[in-house]
Amino acid sequence: MDSGSHRNIDTLLGPISKFNGNIALLTVRANISVNMEVMVDVIDGLLKCFPGQNFFLLLDSLQRTPTDDQRTIVTSASVEALRYAAHHAEFNKYCVAQAILIDRLAISLIANFYTKTLKHNKNVKLVKTMAEAESWLKSKADLLELR
Repeated sequence: MDSGSHRNIDTLLGPISKFNGNIALLTVRANISVNMEVMVDVIDGLLKCFPGQNFFLLLDSLQRTPTDDQRTIVTSASVEALRYAAHHAEFNKYCVAQAILIDRLAISLIANFYTKTLKHNKNVKLVKTMAEAESWLKSKADLLELR
């Protein structure tokens, strides 16, 4: 790890931590509405965590409640913020694949709009489990070397 990179970064959306060396795990906080300020902060945080390095993003958009094992929806996002992420040149240069952990329809609709309408990127996948996310990202390991 070079001196400019960070292991953990706290953003307005939630903490970013390095996971398995080349994966940025972003765990979304409860009741966050993703606007431009939040998205700019997240992308800046990701680029600080992996300065000049290719990385994967694993976005955990769900959160377990303290009393049980159920996952709950935790966020919404503006079209402007999603468009910013989809077209941010430096972010898209280094973030070579994204797995978005979801299991609820509302978040699925937002994520599908981002991946299919804005991003047009086959290297973004909606997944339902952490194991599925890790397996899919591992299958994309060759992308880390391409850029």
